[in-house]
Amino acid sequence: MYKIHSFKKSKFIKYKITTEAKNILASSSIESITEIDGNIYIGISNHILKYDYRTNIISVIVSDIGSPINVLCPTNDGKILVGTDSKGLFVMSKDGQTSPYL
Repeated sequence: MYKIHSFKKSKFIKYKITTEAKNILASSSIESITEIDGNIYIGISNHILKYDYRTNIISVIVSDIGSPINVLCPTNDGKILVGTDSKGLFVMSKDGQTSPYL
């Protein structure tokens, strides 16, 4: 069992991590982190992980976007802009659906 600090509750909270997310974290470095509605989104290599504060689980939400992720930027409408090395800019919904930004 792992723990993450909650600044709102001023304590450490136990969380679980899926095997796939654990393997990605072990083999790559974090490039970008953002937060929307209490959930934390982590850009790491070609993947996006999500820490869901309601379930206290870290899981893979996008398994391979096709290029290393440089930045995650929340939008006013609750989506995330995903900037990559060589595939350009994507828009991601909270559930992990991505589409090229036009």
